[in-house]
Amino acid sequence: MKKEDMKFPVYYGRPILQILIILIIAIISGFITYKSFKAYTVHHTYMLVIFGVSLAYFSWLASNPFAAICEDHFEVASGLFFVRKYYYRDLKDIKQQGNSIVLKYNGMETHTISIRMMKQQDKGKFFETIKFLIFKDAYERE
Repeated sequence: MKKEDMKFPVYYGRPILQILIILIIAIISGFITYKSFKAYTVHHTYMLVIFGVSLAYFSWLASNPFAAICEDHFEVASGLFFVRKYYYRDLKDIKQQGNSIVLKYNGMETHTISIRMMKQQDKGKFFETIKFLIFKDAYERE
């Protein structure tokens, strides 16, 4: 793999099943909210909140990838408010353990990233690309 062959940023998506489940929840809660408009009940308020949250979460899931690899860092968006950036310069080594990736920093600290919400066919490719870019960055620094 050469640097000239890679085009940045590289995106890795989520499984379709996860997005569809959130969409179904949004549709069902929206339907119940619509029906409760006809006969106002206290359940209307609860369902309106559930509908709003699930619709916002679905919109975010559908429009944002799980991970993005850039030239000097990679980002993992595992939740609505949890997007982390990891710079290759700070990392020393990387290991894959099942559905997670263990990052080892230059200061010998470790951090685990769960990749179970990434598409199954992209997990190995994501790991190999990150490993390559970490070692390439370490080689260029020396």
